[in-house]
Amino acid sequence: MPAPTELCAAQHAFLERTRALVSSDEAAQARAEIAATRARWAVRGTAIAHDATSWDAERALARRQLQTRLAAVLAGYAELRKAQRSHFAALFTKAQLPLPALDPHVVLPADPELTQYRSPFSLERRGPLSAGWLNTMQVQDRSFARREIGHLVVDADLSVDPDATWGLNELFGLVPLHQAWLSVACGTVFTPASNGRLMIAAALHNFYSRVNLSLRDEWGLSEGAVSAEVTLFIAALRPDGGEVLHSLVSARALSSDGDDANGELPDIEQRPFNLLAATETAFRAGESVMVLAGVSVRSASALNDMRASVRPLLWWGLDELRIGVIA
Repeated sequence: MPAPTELCAAQHAFLERTRALVSSDEAAQARAEIAATRARWAVRGTAIAHDATSWDAERALARRQLQTRLAAVLAGYAELRKAQRSHFAALFTKAQLPLPALDPHVVLPADPELTQYRSPFSLERRGPLSAGWLNTMQVQDRSFARREIGHLVVDADLSVDPDATWGLNELFGLVPLHQAWLSVACGTVFTPASNGRLMIAAALHNFYSRVNLSLRDEWGLSEGAVSAEVTLFIAALRPDGGEVLHSLVSARALSSDGDDANGELPDIEQRPFNLLAATETAFRAGESVMVLAGVSVRSASALNDMRASVRPLLWWGLDELRIGVIA
């Protein structure tokens, strides 16, 4: 996430701008319109839930009618929505922090002395390897790794409902940014025979990968964005930290100004994937280094009067690790 001071400054500037556009009386009327629409739809949506076609059509109509009433109540509605879209775009850009990437120009030495490891591996690990990461999305994580056969499964439900969580999304509240990171890996403990950096090669195989994203309108001044990305990674870890290098496989960002939206990540081929990394860190002869390779899914969202969900299901296999020391 962005630095707290930078984020607070952006949020405060947006808050001041929106306050200048809307009077307290207009805000009260807008809140009343939103509350009335939510109450009506709670009844009507339940009554027609058996008919998906009617449910979709009436929901879209109810949303258009609410936007028309809000435009009538708020004199500065058009300028307000323009400011909101600009603010969301900037915030969401700040939320997309880059990951340390594998160097595509790393080349194996002509005569590499690499030790080969295959299943059963000695290590398995679930969860982000980066220190200080905090999941703020609602996460139901069923992911697991099986070191005996090198299988890696990411299976989870990620969701965000800021109105339920924060209670400040009716008008001009601070826009909450949320994040989640899922990760599974297998590997081994490697002991360098000499001082130096590590050369690590990993062969993984994609058996199945699918990630669905959705945004759902919750009635109001609705705006939302959600993203997901799948990466493969190699990690070389000491007890006090280490290096984790990623290779992006697939990614998508979904955005909406209130309409329900659904999407999925571009297909990932069912084939072998080969990674090659050289660490920047030099390791000492005789020390124990945890070397892992695996797959991760990272998601982020920025929402106002919308819900977001991400459903990843991936099944990969780690076929082989090769590790050696280079000068």
